[in-house]
Amino acid sequence: MLKVNNLILFIIFFSIFNFNSYSKEIVFIGNEKLQLNDLQTLSKLDIYSKNFDELLVNELIRELYISDLIKDISYEVFEDKYLIKINESPIINQIFINGNLRTDNEIFIENFINKKDGIFLKKNIQNDINLIKNIYFSKGYQFVEINAVTEKINNNRINLIFNITENKPSNIFKISFYGNNFF
Repeated sequence: MLKVNNLILFIIFFSIFNFNSYSKEIVFIGNEKLQLNDLQTLSKLDIYSKNFDELLVNELIRELYISDLIKDISYEVFEDKYLIKINESPIINQIFINGNLRTDNEIFIENFINKKDGIFLKKNIQNDINLIKNIYFSKGYQFVEINAVTEKINNNRINLIFNITENKPSNIFKISFYGNNFF
């Protein structure tokens, strides 16, 4: 009976020790625009809980990283907490278009997916470049070259710059019909 009691005490002690050694709270750093409530809406996990382990932290990071609001995320493990470092996606301060001589810049800017004072998303850059190419193509410029770059203003704001090389327009010099005797 004494062995059973000792075994039960050992199991209880071990489970309490084990629970406390793996259950930690989460501390976020680097979030300037996003508040804790904003981060909570991005995850189904309770970020205010003090019972996180490695698996839950990895799940939380995966959920947060899926959001377009977060550019990069990493974490460090300490004795009593997980420190999660957030790098938020920057805000677009201004959009500039260089080298455009044929079309009003506002036509491009109004139709871009990336917007002034919006969150900068790299995945939308190619769509904005394709928009410029399609507008130029409709004006006869098939060989337009476009390069998008960003200019860092401060930690959370950037300028988005599209550099355009128009090249020469395509011309049709002659149209010949063969085999059509009707006209």
